[in-house]
Amino acid sequence: MSSGPRIRVGVGGWVYAPWRGVFYPPGLAQARELGYASRQLTTIEINGTFYGPQKPASFRRWHDETPEDFVFSLKGPRVATHRSDLAGAGPVFERFIASGIVELGNKLGPILWQFPPNMPIDEGALYHRMESQLRQHIGPGCLLNRRKQ
Repeated sequence: MSSGPRIRVGVGGWVYAPWRGVFYPPGLAQARELGYASRQLTTIEINGTFYGPQKPASFRRWHDETPEDFVFSLKGPRVATHRSDLAGAGPVFERFIASGIVELGNKLGPILWQFPPNMPIDEGALYHRMESQLRQHIGPGCLLNRRKQ
């Protein structure tokens, strides 16, 4: 087996009523949908983190319900990314990073920070603030990747 980059295939979220009986087997309990989906895909985005804080117990449960080599991506909270005063978003970023995402352990993958397309951003300042918080709460191996469109 190669130790090079691995391509993962996944979706954003897993609780979708139209998938029941189509993607999910008929009769599968909603509480078992993540476990099922995580065995069909190699990654899933937790997009609920965009809309509001999640509990450490939820991150821990999601970790435990998925295979060992599974990876989650997270979406950063919109209360941080969709504000006119991005410079004042530091405490929101800090709360998100400290919210329990480390409970995902080795299954914590990329974090998507989705900013509005028309928002001016001081990328350097933002990058260094986020990198500092991630390294403090997650560890020195944490990397940030900036992408321009």
